[in-house]
Amino acid sequence: NTVQDDQSGNVAVRVTKPDSSISIATITYDSSTKKHLVSFTSTVSGSHTVMFYIFNVFKTQLVAFAPPGTAAGGKIFTSDPGWTPTRENQTEYVRLESTDAYGNVLGAFDSGASYKLNIVGSGCSQTISPAHSNGIYNFTFKNKCKESSVVWLNMTFGSTVIGKTSFTTLSPLASNGNSFVPSIYNFESLKAGELFPFHITAREDSNALTKRTTDNDGFSFTLTVLNLNFTKTSYSPDVPTATAGYNEIVNVSGLSLSYAGTYLMRIFDGLELKQSQTASNGFSGPGYLIRVSAGTQSRYLQLPSTTFASYVADASGTSLSVANCPGTSCHISTTAGLATSIRVYLRDRFGAPVTDNAISVSVSLSLSSRLVDTLTGTYNSAGYWVVSFLRTTKGTYSYSVTAGSITVGPPSYSLSVSPSPAYANTTRMSFPASAEAGTATSVQLCFHDVYNNTAAIPNFNRLNCSFSSSVKTTIYQPSSTLATSGASGSPNEHCFTMTVTETVSGTYNMYCTLDSIQIFNTRQQIVTNSRTVSSSYSRVSGLKNLTAGKGLSLTLSVKDEYNNAFEFTETEKSTFRTRISGPSTLALIEGDGATYSSVR
Repeated sequence: NTVQDDQSGNVAVRVTKPDSSISIATITYDSSTKKHLVSFTSTVSGSHTVMFYIFNVFKTQLVAFAPPGTAAGGKIFTSDPGWTPTRENQTEYVRLESTDAYGNVLGAFDSGASYKLNIVGSGCSQTISPAHSNGIYNFTFKNKCKESSVVWLNMTFGSTVIGKTSFTTLSPLASNGNSFVPSIYNFESLKAGELFPFHITAREDSNALTKRTTDNDGFSFTLTVLNLNFTKTSYSPDVPTATAGYNEIVNVSGLSLSYAGTYLMRIFDGLELKQSQTASNGFSGPGYLIRVSAGTQSRYLQLPSTTFASYVADASGTSLSVANCPGTSCHISTTAGLATSIRVYLRDRFGAPVTDNAISVSVSLSLSSRLVDTLTGTYNSAGYWVVSFLRTTKGTYSYSVTAGSITVGPPSYSLSVSPSPAYANTTRMSFPASAEAGTATSVQLCFHDVYNNTAAIPNFNRLNCSFSSSVKTTIYQPSSTLATSGASGSPNEHCFTMTVTETVSGTYNMYCTLDSIQIFNTRQQIVTNSRTVSSSYSRVSGLKNLTAGKGLSLTLSVKDEYNNAFEFTETEKSTFRTRISGPSTLALIEGDGATYSSVR
C-alpha cells in the first residue's frame, strides 16, 4: 500500500560517484502525490551508484549516468612541439582537450566550442582556429616571427585565457660554409672583461680542402646573450672585427664580454653569408657557444661608478662596505673571549661573483695603530670567504681586508671589543692598613674582567662588603653615588670608593662578595684608639682615706672618646703627671715609680 504520511526521516539514499567519493541524497515528502522525492548534485561525469535504505536496511540500488557539462575550459598538451620554442617559418602543432566547468573531459559529448590560439609577436601576430574530433582540438600554425624575437602563445575559450607561454624564436636552419675556427680556441674559458683573440681558417664553400686566400674581408659576427649569471638583466655586447691578410688566416680581435654568462656567437663568411662551421663545444646549433666566467677580483666597479665591487659583510651577510666608511656602518662589535666573524665577497669590475678559492683573503688587525694580528680567510662553498675574530683585550680595533693584490672595500673597518661579563676574582681592593677609631677610611674597589680588561662597575645592590673583628661585624653596601670612573691604580680598572668608619679598636678583616661570591682577596686593617682622652670613660680606682704618713696606690684606667683603652706613646708615658691637692699642700707626683700596663 502507498504510504500516506511523511516517512522521510526513515528513508536514506547513498550515492557513490565515479571518483569513489560518497554523498548522501536529500529526501523530501510531497504530500500532494504521496511520494518521497530523492535529489542529489554531482560535479563528476559518469555512472553513479544510488543505494536505497529504509530503517537503515538496504533495499535496492540503481545506476544513474551524468554526462559532462558544456565546454568551459581545456587541458593543453604542453609537451607538443608547438608549445615549445620553434624556428622562423617552422610549422608545428599544439593540442587541447576540452573540459566542462568542473574539469570533466567532454570527449564524444563535445559538439564544438570557440577555442582559439592567439600568437602575439612584433609584426607576426595571428589567430589560429582548430580542427576537432571527440573533444581534441588541433592547432597547426607556422611561426612567422623573426629570429630572436619574443613570441607569446595564448590559448583562449571565448574571452577566458586557458593557458599561455612565451619563447624566443630560434634561428632558421642554415647550411654551414667550410670556413672554421680552429679547435685550439676554447670558447668555454673566457673571463669577463678580458680580450679573447682568435682566428678563422677560410675555406672555399665549394670545397672544404681548398684554402680561400682572397675575398676574406667580409667576415661578420653576431653576439646573442643567452643568459647572465648574476643581477645584470640586459646587456648589448660589442661584436668583434675580422682583419684579412693575404692567406687563409683571418685574425679576429675585439671579443671581450663584460658580464659572466652564456652567449651565442655566429660567424658569416661574407660571400654567400653562410655560417662558419660550428665548434664542438656542446652546442647543437648553428653558432659557437661562449661561456664567460667572472674576471679577476676588483675593488671598484667599472668606471665611472665609484661603488665598491668586492665588499665586506658582517656574520649575517649585511654589507659593511658603504660610501661613508670608516664609520658606524663599517662597525662590528663583540665581547672579550667571544668569537665573531666577517664575510668577504669578491666581485669582478663588472659585478660578477668571483669564486676562485685559490685566492688568498687576509685581514690586518691593529689596536692603537699597532699591528696585533694577521688573519686568513677560509672559503665557503656559498661563494664567500669567512674571517673569524677572537680577541681578549678590549678596545676599538681597525682592520683592512685584502684579496690577492686588491684592498676589499674601504681602507679601514672597525671592531669594538667590550669587557667580558665575567669578573675576575682577583679584582683589586685597597685601603689603609691602620686607622684611628672614629676616623673615616676610604676603601677603593677596582673591577676588571677575566682577561684583565676594565670591567664595568656592577649594580651596587649585588655587592656586599663585610668588615669584622672578634667583637663586631659590620656589613657595608656601596652606594652608587660613591662611584668614580677611572680612579687611580691600574689603567685597566674601573673603581669606586666606599667610606668605612669604625669606633671599636681591634684587628678587622674585610672582604666583598658579588652575588654571594667573594671577588676580592681578604684585607686586614688595625683600628687603634682615638687620640682624644675621654674624662667620662676614664676611671681612677684605689682612692681611700689614709692616716698621715701612709702610702696610697692608685690605678688610672684611661679610655678614649669611644671607650677604647688608651694606649700611651713613649712620650706620653714620660710626661705623665698626677696632681694631688690638699688643705694646705700641693703634691706633684711625676712618672717616677709609676707602673704601666698594656691597658690603662
